[in-house]
Amino acid sequence: LDKAIVADLEPDVSDTSMNRGPTEAKKSEYDAFLEALKIAHARYLVDLSTSNESLSASKLEKYEELAVHLSRLLCEETSAIILKIVKAGIEYSFKAAPVCLSFLTCGVIKFAFNLPRAYFSDM
Repeated sequence: LDKAIVADLEPDVSDTSMNRGPTEAKKSEYDAFLEALKIAHARYLVDLSTSNESLSASKLEKYEELAVHLSRLLCEETSAIILKIVKAGIEYSFKAAPVCLSFLTCGVIKFAFNLPRAYFSDM
């Protein structure tokens, strides 16, 4: 895995919502969930680049658990929010394909399972 690709995928700590001032607008719920998935996936990619299989497998498992947890939180929400996460997640995962395809197959898919079948014709 090219270190430049991994560096581009690592989250910028100065850009997280925790560092923003109280006057700035907060991200919408789906933006926050999608950002959490991106950060967890970037951690997995960093460990994957170190060739430590057990550590990277552990991070991938934690990423999947986060995706399941977040998708369950949204299960009671409107399908429109879930659809936004799925569409943005698909777009993000193909920006750096094939590196980020695991973002789609291990995380975004958990949200897609909560969508009614009718929404899949829109994708």
